[in-house]
Amino acid sequence: MVPPNVSAYEISIQYTKLVGAIALNFRPAMVSKCIYTNVTPTIHAWRLGKPPPGAAVWAAACGNIVSDGRMHRAKLGTHHLIHAVLRGRGTLRAGKQEWPITPGCLFAHWPGLELEWWEEPSRPLRYCWVTVIGPGAGDFLTASGLSPDTMVCRPHEPERVARRIQALFNYYGQIASGAPGNPYRALSLLYGIAARAQGEYRTRQTSDGHELVTEAQLLIESLLADQISVQELATIMEVSRNTLFRAFRKELGVTPITYIKNERIRLARDLLANTDETVTTIAGMAGFGCPKYFQRCFREAAGISPGQWRIEHARG
Repeated sequence: MVPPNVSAYEISIQYTKLVGAIALNFRPAMVSKCIYTNVTPTIHAWRLGKPPPGAAVWAAACGNIVSDGRMHRAKLGTHHLIHAVLRGRGTLRAGKQEWPITPGCLFAHWPGLELEWWEEPSRPLRYCWVTVIGPGAGDFLTASGLSPDTMVCRPHEPERVARRIQALFNYYGQIASGAPGNPYRALSLLYGIAARAQGEYRTRQTSDGHELVTEAQLLIESLLADQISVQELATIMEVSRNTLFRAFRKELGVTPITYIKNERIRLARDLLANTDETVTTIAGMAGFGCPKYFQRCFREAAGISPGQWRIEHARG
């Protein structure tokens, strides 16, 4: 608690230290000067090792902040961050430039830039944020409409951008609570931030379905081991469950449930033929939470048990 007779109170911002401490070899964050009272940031960081191979950008951490009307921060940017303002009003200053901060806008941290922002006491800020790292981090922020010369912007779909950051925050929170994590699922959530900032999803609900199904197929392929449901897939893609069902029936002639199950069986067949993993292990690797259910689905699809299929199709 900041003493009431102190107009400025210097503290080391703990959440930047947490971001710097995760297992991605971050540089320690610098000490910030700020008035920062009665504010408790909630942070979730990626906890499952290094980014996946080939990832040019990566969401290292994300969080939420709800202020009390007295926040005034000044710091030197050390990482690339995107903030989505959910509520309140304030001002961001970088060098000699100032921008208003209002609900729906995005504002950035940029490495090496001195930043200062404050809120209107009667309109306290609430915002969510994501820390982006990797060789493509600057390009990612630029794709979202931000740059060292444009530190605040209003995306084409502000509510969807904020929801995507919140979805990433919730996913990292589930991992922190012990749930299994899939790095490619995290990437899909991250990439959706820039896509929605550019307005690429505005007409999705009324599209002919081909592009929708193509993206869904790519997501399903990367998330098979994650036991993803159709509802979870729809949530990630920000469409309704019914929209997915209509698109799959029109484009492929099957429901997304059937498509996902068939893809899991296909993956299981490949693992049975090319690995020595047990049938129970392969069931989990293919996204079947219950080995007995896997056995039943496999027999329905192949006409024989997984063990018999391995005997007949094992390679080498």
